[in-house]
Amino acid sequence: MGPLFTGFLLKWISWQWIFAINIPIGVMTLLIAFSTHIGKENRIDDKKETSTSFIRHVNLPGNLLWASIIGLFLIECYLGQKYGWLNYRSMASFALLIFCIVIFVISDKHANSPLFPKGMLEDRILSSLLVSKIILCALQAVLLYIIPFYLITIRGCSSSRAGLYIGILAIVSMPVVFITGRLVDKLGFRKILLTASVLPVVILIPGIFLNETVSIILFLVWTSLVAISIAFMMVPCSVLILKKATKGNEGIYSAMNMVTFPIGMTIGLSIAAIIAQTGTSQEAVTMDGIINVNILLVVAAMALIPLVIFNIQKGEHV
Repeated sequence: MGPLFTGFLLKWISWQWIFAINIPIGVMTLLIAFSTHIGKENRIDDKKETSTSFIRHVNLPGNLLWASIIGLFLIECYLGQKYGWLNYRSMASFALLIFCIVIFVISDKHANSPLFPKGMLEDRILSSLLVSKIILCALQAVLLYIIPFYLITIRGCSSSRAGLYIGILAIVSMPVVFITGRLVDKLGFRKILLTASVLPVVILIPGIFLNETVSIILFLVWTSLVAISIAFMMVPCSVLILKKATKGNEGIYSAMNMVTFPIGMTIGLSIAAIIAQTGTSQEAVTMDGIINVNILLVVAAMALIPLVIFNIQKGEHV
């Protein structure tokens, strides 16, 4: 629904409404959450709980530092692309990014409620699973970056039609997620994960030969197959991450599983924008740029295979 509705807003209203529409949606979401999920049994019963202790409990400084790291990463990508990576602006932004990462690692290690529980990232299986999920989400982001540029800039489609085409990806991916979940329950994660790790590479390779004369129907079939292969792999990875959760840390492991999505999307979109516009004007994305991004997709998908093999070999005791 999102891509289709966005295309409608761009064509018939204005691009500002893409951001403005999130305000009523966000307010409505909060109202629904507070009215249905946050009942009395989920609220703090201890009346002595103060605002200061509550802030320590949710680790507000750690969350702010984490958000700052993501924001600085985006700023660094923008400055590096616009002014050059050795420009003083880019180098200052990079130095600040490294500084925030160091402060975050030190503060989280000594926090009462760390974002990363002690020993969590020392688990090699869990770390490789999280990296795998981040790469998968980055692949998904890069795919979403390619489609509108190819359809609108290269093929001349309208924004509303491009939004409709992008919506097809969600339609074909949803059944795959449920089917994959059932297969994981019946066959186990190892067979599904190994098969799923090879599919993206095989399906992504034809994208290297994409050009302006390819049928849009074939392009949509290809992008749909890519989306299906990514969805096919995400389910067993998520299952393994949640199975690693220790007692009392189920929530944080679930949160880590979810946070791979925005991290992967941020990394994928940033890198795709840099590669696609390399050697062109700041606004232009050419067919050559899209081909370079497709090559990036293949390389990233190939990086998943050794991670998956490691997870299967070491995951016998999960």
